[in-house]
Amino acid sequence: MLEEPIGIRGIWVNSYNMGRPTGRDIQNALSRVFGEKEGAEFFDQACHLASIDKRSIHSLNLDQLLTIAKKLEMAGGLAAVVACSISVKINTFKSIEKAGQQ
Repeated sequence: MLEEPIGIRGIWVNSYNMGRPTGRDIQNALSRVFGEKEGAEFFDQACHLASIDKRSIHSLNLDQLLTIAKKLEMAGGLAAVVACSISVKINTFKSIEKAGQQ
């Protein structure tokens, strides 16, 4: 649900109450597409390729999340679609966050 628009540097944007993307968001997206087991395998492999400890899922920064998404994209197919969706969400959040700091 949209709230009152907020102004940022002369541009009006809507507040969507968008939460900060997390590693859990990536896992959930993969599970929705591939099922829990195969989704977890994709996530584990992407973390491995990105040299990121999958156990640090709750403390990943946005750049680490983008790195995981890039590794998922390399798998192609539906994993690349999930990666694109995740990347859009992360980059949107980063832009909103940056705009709010100006």
